Amino acid sequence: MVDLSGVGSHLEDHAIAFIGPFLLDDPISYMPERDMKMEDAEEYVSNGTGLFATNGVGSLGFISSTVVKDKEWSDIQLFQFNGGLDPGTPYVLNTLYGLKEGLWEDWLGPYMGRDANFAAMNVARPKSSGTIRLASRDPEDKPIIDPGYFNHPDDLQVQVDGIKFLVNFYENTRAWGKHGARLAPTPFPGCESIPFKSDAYWECIARSVTTTLSHPAGTCKMGRPEDSMAVVDTSLR
Repeated sequence: MVDLSGVGSHLEDHAIAFIGPFLLDDPISYMPERDMKMEDAEEYVSNGTGLFATNGVGSLGFISSTVVKDKEWSDIQLFQFNGGLDPGTPYVLNTLYGLKEGLWEDWLGPYMGRDANFAAMNVARPKSSGTIRLASRDPEDKPIIDPGYFNHPDDLQVQVDGIKFLVNFYENTRAWGKHGARLAPTPFPGCESIPFKSDAYWECIARSVTTTLSHPAGTCKMGRPEDSMAVVDTSLR
């Protein structure tokens, strides 16, 4: 057995922030109760195409934040979700975020049944890092995981830049303007005291509605023998 201080350190992950709903005047989002038909299932079984062939992400892209110096190397990944506000939306969000019971139902209640989009962005090149540690000598005990999101201030700025881009994209482009796209005007619970759409408000959103993109890595660092944080060498020994 070797006592290596680097074990469990340098945990990195893609933190993904959620923004929306962007309300739409036209029936162009996917509403299962309205849009799902038996023919869709038959098409998927026969051809692997159609509504059942999508994972819900309508599009994605990459942009650069105000933080990144090399604009050719993007540090923000963007997602658009084409599902509207159907009865199952709060359940999905509860599963993803595990926030206070009833929060999503209460906040989205006035807009349920509306055509809409949600969007999200993640810090593609995080500077923050966390740790994973043993809780005790008992192997049955769950480990103590601290993702360390936003312990580097640049990552929070990247989140804010991404959110502002998405809001502008929906509210101020010709493509979405013809559908009346606009962010729902109800502040997110817990952020009501902050001026709506200010940078401080977007910071509150980032801290409140951010979760893992399930890409954790880095807690078993490869490095040179003299690197005290290295766990394995370049031959994985």
